[in-house]
Amino acid sequence: MMMAGQSQMFYGIVSFLNIIMLVGSIYLTYICLREARWDKVFYDASDIKARGFVLILSIILGTMLAEFFTQYLTNSLYLQFLF
Repeated sequence: MMMAGQSQMFYGIVSFLNIIMLVGSIYLTYICLREARWDKVFYDASDIKARGFVLILSIILGTMLAEFFTQYLTNSLYLQFLF
């Protein structure tokens, strides 16, 4: 059984890990999407609209990726209550 201070520390660590995973996932997807051939989609791939599209798409996909890992982490931590 965790005490009040221990549970606050636990939730603080989990929240910190979630933030790190979110920023890392967005950065990873941005790097991957930046390497794609956007000249097939946009007339000028270095235009501000194309860069904005890549940035917004990387935020959306990175958030989805981080949400997957966050749920995996949370569910794996709750497995201890099964036994």
